[in-house]
Amino acid sequence: MKKVIKKDDGSIGIGSLIIFVALMVVAAIAAAVIVGTVSSMRDKAYGAANSADNMINGNIWDAQFVGYRNSGNEPITRIEITFSVVSDSIDINSTIIEYSSNNTPPVYFRLNWQHTNVYTGYLFAANVSAFNHNTESWNPAEHKYWASPGQLVIITLDLSGLPIHQGQNAMITIIPKPGAPYQHTISAPTDFGTALAIEL
Repeated sequence: MKKVIKKDDGSIGIGSLIIFVALMVVAAIAAAVIVGTVSSMRDKAYGAANSADNMINGNIWDAQFVGYRNSGNEPITRIEITFSVVSDSIDINSTIIEYSSNNTPPVYFRLNWQHTNVYTGYLFAANVSAFNHNTESWNPAEHKYWASPGQLVIITLDLSGLPIHQGQNAMITIIPKPGAPYQHTISAPTDFGTALAIEL
């Protein structure tokens, strides 16, 4: 009769392998979280640096970007950009808005000069405040499209063909004529919730 000898080496080895695999999975998850956080912080740092650079060298001040959705289940399909002109007048009719998202080729928006209050396709709408009741520079009825220092400019972009989804990043560059470009990085929140207007 043969004597049976039991050894626990095999079960110990399998247990160690399971623990090792579990540690690798946890490490991979932690690395993904860290990379995502660093990427988000980098985008915000670039945005802050661009804003600071524009404050010193540019002509656009205090730009605000707000995205709008039609319902709680849809992405952002419209962006409203509000900014002030600070030093030199800007020709809104010659101003270009560059928009790029997800490493796709950029698209360019221009003023809908025939109907400045209508945004459609790659044409943006623009409204310029009357500064001290001065309409000498901005008066589309007389083909005047200039925004003077001290005036507030509101530009609306139609993104129905280029929607911004939850957690998506995009870049908007305002290229005024004349003046230095103003660049802004959009980092959409990962959850829109029920909000129809979202600060970007």
